Amino acid sequence: MAGSSVGEMVSLIRENQATIVSQQAEIEALKQFVGMLPPPASPPAPASPPASPPSPPLQPPSPPMLPPQAPAAICVIGVDNTVTAAYVDGELVPTPGVPGSRYEKTTEFLASASLLAFSGYDWENGCGHGGFWVNCESAAGPWAGYTLHERHTWAVWTNSVGMETTPPTVSGHEWTSSQYVVDPDNGWLIGGTSGIWGWHCGDIGNGNKYWFVRATPDSLNGTVSGSGA
Repeated sequence: MAGSSVGEMVSLIRENQATIVSQQAEIEALKQFVGMLPPPASPPAPASPPASPPSPPLQPPSPPMLPPQAPAAICVIGVDNTVTAAYVDGELVPTPGVPGSRYEKTTEFLASASLLAFSGYDWENGCGHGGFWVNCESAAGPWAGYTLHERHTWAVWTNSVGMETTPPTVSGHEWTSSQYVVDPDNGWLIGGTSGIWGWHCGDIGNGNKYWFVRATPDSLNGTVSGSGA
């Protein structure tokens, strides 16, 4: 009995030892498993306060105050037979046609302009068959009611060669410039002559049918030089 009891005790001890070893192995495995888990997440950050409402859009700037509309002058330029070009204070300006008229063109410009210059020609032989005229209208300024009937306000230069032959340059200024000085010694004719049907014209003789005209409502005084002035 005593021997049997000792054997049983030894067997029980061994079983306990095996259980302990098994439990230690489970503990080690649990430690490794726990080490693989990620660390606990940080607590969420407190919510941000609500954003301020957006600022109202900026109002667009007020448009600048525009100057009052400058008065304009409208002139009808007629040449029997053809108007070739028109200039205002040296600048070439558009010349649309006049409905129903073969010979007339119109041009519009600021009433403060000082010079209207134009060119044209007759198909036949000049003053005996054609001529030129100007009629202007404006709400204000010297161009209101302007025509070529005031002969001291305009001058004409003519030739019998062609439109490519223009008046001579004076002191570096072309004949279309407001700075140009009309000189009768260079062929300018102040006030021109009378053409047919009450029109105006240039030099009657020698087939001078190509015309270059300078008109200024302030008169040619101060813009004329030479012995013929």
